[in-house]
Amino acid sequence: MATRRPQAYCPACDLEVEMYPDGIGAPAHPWRCGNCFTGFTEAQLTRLEAVHKELQAHESKRADILNKALRG
Repeated sequence: MATRRPQAYCPACDLEVEMYPDGIGAPAHPWRCGNCFTGFTEAQLTRLEAVHKELQAHESKRADILNKALRG
């Protein structure tokens, strides 16, 4: 069975990372950052996944703005 490894923003290391459900901080923090090992709850992970999606959308808009500026 495949392990769920969501992409999310980690506020501890200020990066967009893959989160791991390996239970290092379980049961209080069943998810951890794949970079700095900071633990997160399921509710925190949900919010951090939303932040990751917003940052991706922002980066896409930023790239469009820069591309238009360079072409025109």
